[in-house]
This record gives sequence, structure tokens and C-alpha cells, in this order.
Amino acid sequence: MRTPGQKYDIPLHFDLPGRLYHFARRMLLRGAHGLYVRFLVIPCLRNQEGLSDYFFTKLAFNSAIIADHQMIYKVSLSKRSTIEHEFRNYEKIRSDFPDLMEFMPNYRMQRSSCVSYLSMNSYKPVSAEASLEIAQGIYKKLRSGGRATTKLEIPDTDEIQAGLKLIASIYGDSAAHRVQKIVAAFLDGGKYRIGLAHGDFHSRNILVDIHGNPRLIDLDCVRFRGIQDFDALYFVLELEWSISGTPWYETIVNYLKGDIPESARSVFERFGIEYSHGLAVSCLIDRIGQDYKKYELLLSRKYLDPIVDQVLELE
Repeated sequence: MRTPGQKYDIPLHFDLPGRLYHFARRMLLRGAHGLYVRFLVIPCLRNQEGLSDYFFTKLAFNSAIIADHQMIYKVSLSKRSTIEHEFRNYEKIRSDFPDLMEFMPNYRMQRSSCVSYLSMNSYKPVSAEASLEIAQGIYKKLRSGGRATTKLEIPDTDEIQAGLKLIASIYGDSAAHRVQKIVAAFLDGGKYRIGLAHGDFHSRNILVDIHGNPRLIDLDCVRFRGIQDFDALYFVLELEWSISGTPWYETIVNYLKGDIPESARSVFERFGIEYSHGLAVSCLIDRIGQDYKKYELLLSRKYLDPIVDQVLELE
């Protein structure tokens, strides 16, 4: 365990010129993306889709979200955009898991030389509290196709491998090895189900159509051989965030300290999963790896240090 003021094996390198460069680059890209959306994408959507004069625009993760009262469009802004992967996941679900289409959006992909976008009906959000019952039904359906007789190992999941590499690059090989032992023990224990996992299962990704039927969106993180229990744990963590404002990474530290409220335990029971610190640590490493691989996102040391400290105390 790290004592106050003690450094890890690899110190944090503060490269001010490099950080300023990346900040300036992000700002320039954001400005360029804004101009691209305003002067090319919006006219294209008005011409091809009949986009209303009243619409909402948001830039996010190499994509732009544009929505009016009828449709939502997710527009690719770079080669790192995940919308093509999201549509492939949707097509595979439609082909291999037709019974799950009852709560899938009506995705449609449009491609041209200058604009590529994914469209769907403009569904309505639900409150975090109301999403729980809907999420339970969706998760039960996903879980019904999972298997509890198969185990995964660390080399079987790119996300966990990526997460462990990040831990090693920031905190050193010794700390990463100690974390890896916890993850490996959880995977070897086999107390989880493997199957189709959403990968970003939370209340904001659950919408309803005009008839009140649920729709599960944002399919770019879907895994067809994933640990389904991660979905349930992440939903509970994000539910706490939506209700109380406590970020998931702070909630997971509390869990690792043994501070798990009865409300959370009740949700775990409703989802049919058994909480363990091994599950929490493995889900954490998986999430860190996924966010970095797909979106180049990484928690700052301000938030990551307390988590790693608490994980290392579990030994």
C-alpha cells in the first residue's frame, strides 16, 4: 500500500509543453468539428432527412449527436468514431439474437463521401429510479442467453488487458501484478455468466418509445462473449451517480471498504448477481481499459489514486 506522500514505482511525468499541445489540438479539432457540423452535416440532414429547424446538437467522442422531435442522428466526425462498430453490433444482434430486438432501437446507417451517420427514432429518457425495473427486465433477457459453465482468462478480454497495462504504466509493474492477482482469482472462481453484455449499461442508455416500450441504445461497447455481471454492477454504480451525484469511481471505493448500502444489495439481488470485491476490481479494470481503448479516456490521478490504494489494501 502507498503511504501518504509516497510515490509509486513509476512517477507521474508532468509534461507541460505536451499537455498544452494536446489541449490546443483538442480545441482546434472541436472548432473544426463544429464548423463541419454547422455547414455540411446540418444542411445534409435537412436535405436528406427533413431535419426540423428546432434541433439539439452535442459533440461527443469523435461523433456529433443531432436530434429533433422525431429523430436522433449520430454523425461520424473522425475515423475513431464508433458508429460503424455500433451498427455492426446492432446487425449481429438482429441476426443472432432476434428475440432481443424487442428492446433494440430502429437503427439505420447512411454513408456518403462526406457524411456518415446512424439514425433512430427520437425516444424519450426515463428517470433513474424508473429505469431500474426496466433495466431488470432487459438484463434478465440478456442473462438468459448467458452461460455459467465457462470461465474467462485475462488473455480472453482485451479490455481487462488494456486496463492492467494502464495500471502498470502509471503505478508500475509491482502494483499492476498485485491487481492482476485479484482479477485472475475472480476469473478463475467462475462466479459469473458469460454471454452478450451491453458494456455501458446504465439508466441514461435506457429510453422508451411513444408506447412506453423500452429501448436500449449505445451499442458500441457490446460484447458477444462478455461478463454479464459487469453490466449489473455498473448499472448500480451509475444509478447511485444519477440519484446522489456520487461518481461511480467514488462509489466503488466505498464498496471496496465494505460500505455497501442495503439499497445496492437489494438491486444486486434483483439482478441475480453476487457481489464480491473480486467482481468490483475486475469490473473497474475492465472499465478503465474499455474507456481508454474506445474513447482515449482515463481518470485523472486525483480520482484513480484512491481507487488503486483501496484495491491494494485488499491483499
